[in-house]
Amino acid sequence: MIATQAHSLHDGITAGLAGVAGRRAHSERPGQWALEGVRKGTPPIVAVLTEDRWLQFTAPVAGGHMHGPAVPQCAWDLLQVNGSLAGAAKLAVPPGRDVVMATCEVWLGDALADNEADDACGAAVAALVREAVDDVHEAIDRVRSNGRSGTKASGSGHDAQAVDLTELCQLAGWPCNHRAEGRLAVQLEVPGSYAQAILCPGSRIHASVELPLGQENLSPASRQAIGTVLLLLAGQVRWIRAAADADPRRELVFLEAQMGTGASATALGHLLAALSTAARLIVRELPVLARQEIAEKYLSIRGWSS
Repeated sequence: MIATQAHSLHDGITAGLAGVAGRRAHSERPGQWALEGVRKGTPPIVAVLTEDRWLQFTAPVAGGHMHGPAVPQCAWDLLQVNGSLAGAAKLAVPPGRDVVMATCEVWLGDALADNEADDACGAAVAALVREAVDDVHEAIDRVRSNGRSGTKASGSGHDAQAVDLTELCQLAGWPCNHRAEGRLAVQLEVPGSYAQAILCPGSRIHASVELPLGQENLSPASRQAIGTVLLLLAGQVRWIRAAADADPRRELVFLEAQMGTGASATALGHLLAALSTAARLIVRELPVLARQEIAEKYLSIRGWSS
């Protein structure tokens, strides 16, 4: 059964990639695929399947030139681009790469659990693959247009596939409180700090948590330091996207994640656990980096001028 399911998984990924890239999709080695120039002028996308059922898509942005000292210079702007994305992709700095990449991480556990038949499993995985590739292209396009392309989905409203978020939270073991417009508030597991995720129904289930900065107006050095740290964090924690909102009244930063409305309680549990992990790693550091003198020292230690 396991061997058959693994074969279906591989076939589904291959079929999904072929559906968006045709012959330009090929397997470089077991569990890794490359998509060459799916759209004119776009960089290659690499897909990697992990042993724990994650499929990660990555592609360089700006020709791979956003690396090293260039990262803090554009970090805050990239957070704002992340905040404008409707899909599940993110701009992040992967571990050990020191370069900004467009990334989309897809958990395949639901597709495997809900579709025991080989054909159904392969079709479900192929659909997830196509959606992820589209999301990566959205992130790349937004960088090219400085975040001005299109508008972000509101996250409100109703999808054709209705989902009971309250029941899903209960099944996942996460208590929740009701908010307006069908939204739910979930207290994250961040000892010693208050971190509340807001879940919004829509074409996808969107979760976000605002991170405290301690100041309303940040210095350029603080924007660079905070932006860089959050891009690095997003590269470390699967599913999590760091974002900033260009609110004229004050500067806001968030951690975000989203999943399809057909996702299971298990998937929601993973998503909320990932948000909790990311918040624990960063929630105390951000108010410190919001202080200009600390931010300048951080950038200097890293070898980046502010």
